[in-house]
Amino acid sequence: MASLVVRQHPLVLLFGAGAMLALGSAAAWFSYQATIAAETLETKEIRIAALEREVRDLSQVLVVVGTQLDRRVAVLEDRQSGSRVVRITADGVPSQNARQTNATAAEEHYDASIRLAFRTLDEQFQAVRERLEELANQDIALKQGQEATLVALQTELNDWRARHYPPVEDLAAQLSGITVRFSEGLRFAIPSEAEAALQQVSTLLLAADTSLGVRVVGYADFDGTDAESNRITSQKRANEIKHLLVSLGVPEDRLLAVGRATEDRVVDSDAEGNANRRAIFEPFVLKDLAPLDG
Repeated sequence: MASLVVRQHPLVLLFGAGAMLALGSAAAWFSYQATIAAETLETKEIRIAALEREVRDLSQVLVVVGTQLDRRVAVLEDRQSGSRVVRITADGVPSQNARQTNATAAEEHYDASIRLAFRTLDEQFQAVRERLEELANQDIALKQGQEATLVALQTELNDWRARHYPPVEDLAAQLSGITVRFSEGLRFAIPSEAEAALQQVSTLLLAADTSLGVRVVGYADFDGTDAESNRITSQKRANEIKHLLVSLGVPEDRLLAVGRATEDRVVDSDAEGNANRRAIFEPFVLKDLAPLDG
């Protein structure tokens, strides 16, 4: 009588627990790195906002300075129009040249003051523009660096998961829907379909990561005399499929045969056909099991 014992070795449990702790630590480190990148970007944004406020303040200063300059122009014009004798000729008549000289000097002084004020403001604005441009470039570089860092961290995390937990889900999706059906006993319902299915399973498993195996699960219907008879029939079907996969080049240590009797029924009544007499395929990670086939 065939039997099946699935053991969970203490070292396997310890390794699994250690792997989960390592996964948690790795995920925490990746999250920490992403948080640092986000905080750095936030700091840059704060600096840019501060400079933008400084530009607005300088704009207000420019308005105030312009108003003051307008007032100085008005005052200077009033003084020029009301200027009196500065130099007197020998006959006591005010010198026209003297009045013109005084007005010209005042105008030159005024022009020099305006040029100095505007030059100072231009220098201040230019300095602010340069700082804004520099920070904008830094911000772009920082965002690009952050995106590259996140991509690198995700890639590293995916690689780490692939090394410690091979992509069993991918193989499960590929094996989903592949079924070998039996008419009775170990005879296939449609031999050509069964051969094609076995060839497909062997190809998928040989192309998959070597740390992955396939569990061949056999089923039976209620035609047996008792539950034990159905269990034996389902186990024989699983063993037969495993034997055929080995003949197709699949390493025996990557296969596990399991009989589940009448569990997971496809149809409720066996009168509907032989849909329950079948074998399906389930992938698993080899290190997670220490199987003994019956």
